[in-house]
Amino acid sequence: CCGRNRVLCNPDLPDLHFDRRRPNPWACTPVEAILALTPGGQAEMVVLAIILGADMTFVVTHHLLRLIFVITGAPIIATILPKRFTQ
Repeated sequence: CCGRNRVLCNPDLPDLHFDRRRPNPWACTPVEAILALTPGGQAEMVVLAIILGADMTFVVTHHLLRLIFVITGAPIIATILPKRFTQ
């Protein structure tokens, strides 16, 4: 198989394709949507995506975008809300 690293060549594991071509790049399976939008650790969601055969790049991209939006959006909202409630 692959020499020493037999874990990566296990035929029981789902096939890992990082550049999977889809007919519609915006479409996703329900499993991928749930994993992408579920709050939790990114590492855990990637492990679940590997186990369930979901697209890891879709899940990781959505988790990173969510993290970026929260980190940049929270200070903006924290400065806008007190001004709105004090007036």
